[in-house]
Amino acid sequence: MGESRVSWVEIVLAVVIVGMILVIARPGTLRSRRPANEEEAIGALRTLATVETIYSNRHPSSGYTCSLDDLSKEALIDAKLASGSRSGYRLRGEGCRSTDPKSNVATEYRWYADPINAETGTRHFCLDQTKVVRATDDPEASCFQDGTEQ
Repeated sequence: MGESRVSWVEIVLAVVIVGMILVIARPGTLRSRRPANEEEAIGALRTLATVETIYSNRHPSSGYTCSLDDLSKEALIDAKLASGSRSGYRLRGEGCRSTDPKSNVATEYRWYADPINAETGTRHFCLDQTKVVRATDDPEASCFQDGTEQ
């Protein structure tokens, strides 16, 4: 007598409601994830500063390297960091150079961590041989000149 059946319309309606809840909740979830992504990017830069010093001590004739591949070959960083990506941030090194024009030994380096997109982060980070992490919100600004210490 009192048999109850769930119709396809009710199932579709339930799926649509769950989908709408997920769509509404997702931006908040991504925003709350940004600070964690930024902290992981800063941590990756600090790791790179440490291993640059180790690399330079192991290779006194060449000095620092701005290469994740070189650091990985020396087993100074893990495969995840060597991939050049950490928690929605892209890592890149550049500016390895010598301050002495008579020497080829790199005494300076620069590492950058930039968000892959606005959902993963909005701040840009940089670090050099001084081991001071700097950050800027402006992707067009110079992180080293305009960035604030972290």
